[in-house]
Amino acid sequence: MTTRLKDGEKSPATMPKKAEQLRDAARAMQDYRSQALATLANAERLRALRLAKEQSHAPDANPPAQEKPAKKQPTKKKRA
Repeated sequence: MTTRLKDGEKSPATMPKKAEQLRDAARAMQDYRSQALATLANAERLRALRLAKEQSHAPDANPPAQEKPAKKQPTKKKRA
């Protein structure tokens, strides 16, 4: 329990605990931010790998036109 002093101030015994809580909160926020950055970096790395793979497997945008063999004209049968 904390003993309250005049004007709502806390006793000096609670000051180190509050300072420790503030340090813990700052550490937790730093860990959270570093994990978020690591997640974003991994997502970017995976996206780059996926795009490279898709590009290597994708057909060319403008493939060379293949010449089609000319169709044979049907020959007309001569009537005798």
